[in-house]
Amino acid sequence: RKQQSLYACSLYSYADYLEEEAVLSFYELWSRLTARLFNDVAAASRIWETLVKAKPHRSITWLRYIHVERNICMQSSQARNIFKRCYQRNFNLQGSKDICTAWLKFEEEEGSLEQFDAAKKKCDPILARVDSALQQQYEQHQKQLQKLSQYVLFPCSTWCLRWRYLWD
Repeated sequence: RKQQSLYACSLYSYADYLEEEAVLSFYELWSRLTARLFNDVAAASRIWETLVKAKPHRSITWLRYIHVERNICMQSSQARNIFKRCYQRNFNLQGSKDICTAWLKFEEEEGSLEQFDAAKKKCDPILARVDSALQQQYEQHQKQLQKLSQYVLFPCSTWCLRWRYLWD
C-alpha cells in the first residue's frame, strides 16, 4: 500500500509537466502496475475515474479508459458501462464519431446481437448528426476554395509561374 501511494504521488507530480498523450500513457502505466503488480483492479479503475472526472470533454481520455478496462483489467462489462456513460457527451465531431465507432466495434467483437443492436440504435443518430455536420463543413470549405480560386496559378511561355487575379 505504501509503495503504491508513493508511486501514485510521483506520477501526479510528473503529470503536470507533460503533454496530454504522455499523461495518458502515464495513467495507463500506473493503472497497469496497479492491476498487475498490486493485484488491485478496483484501484486501477479509480485512477481513470479521477482522470475522466477532471477531463470529461476529451474523447481520447474515455477511449483510453475503456482500453484499460477491457485489456488490462479484463472487465468487458465495465468497458460497456463506460461506453454508455460517455457516448452522448459533447465531444468535438471527430471525438463523437470515434466513441460511437469504437463502441460498435466493441459490441461486434464482444457483445451479443442484442447488445450490438442496442448500441447501434444509440449511435446511429449521433453518427448521422456528425456526418451531416462534417458535410456542412466540407461545403463551407469548398465555398472558401471557390473564393480563393480567383487567384489562379498558371504557367507562362517561359516556364515560370506567376499569379493572376481573375475579375468577375
